[in-house]
Amino acid sequence: KTSIQAIYGTTADFVTYDSVVKSIPAGDYPDHPLSGTFIGGYRPVVAYAEDVDRVIVGWQEVQSPNEPMYRIGELDPDGSVTWGDPIALDSTNKGLIYDMAYNPNTGKIQVVFGREGSTSNVYETKGVSIEINSDKTSTQDTIQNISGHEMEYGNLAYDEDTASMYMAYRYKNNDECLVRQ
Repeated sequence: KTSIQAIYGTTADFVTYDSVVKSIPAGDYPDHPLSGTFIGGYRPVVAYAEDVDRVIVGWQEVQSPNEPMYRIGELDPDGSVTWGDPIALDSTNKGLIYDMAYNPNTGKIQVVFGREGSTSNVYETKGVSIEINSDKTSTQDTIQNISGHEMEYGNLAYDEDTASMYMAYRYKNNDECLVRQ
């Protein structure tokens, strides 16, 4: 329905490529309030909510407090994406989104993310379900604690054979890759 360029490219200028952010050179835009700083986000993840025909892009905001954000996009007939407003996934803490995937059983996007805990720059693993509305807004369920441990990475996927969501992940400082239903 759309191209990856419309999602990751210039149409989605609020999210840049993985671990890359935009800089506003002070000399180019001296009157800009963020002149000489970084803007945008990084570590993007993408999911598609097929029941409402919407794409959702999540990222970690570059500006302090580095909170996890997402935006909902409507797929236009020409394949471009019209984006809604940015939404804070968890506005209470710094954090990052590991992955998100559509769950057809619930009609919601499942998100696994890290939230900074009591130790600076240590992200406790959390999960939340997000209902995507047709007007490019959302309704979030209550954030759930998955683990007090920090993940190094995590991926979500829906398995049609078992009609279940699965998460493959690895905790930091652990040599094992784990799977959870």
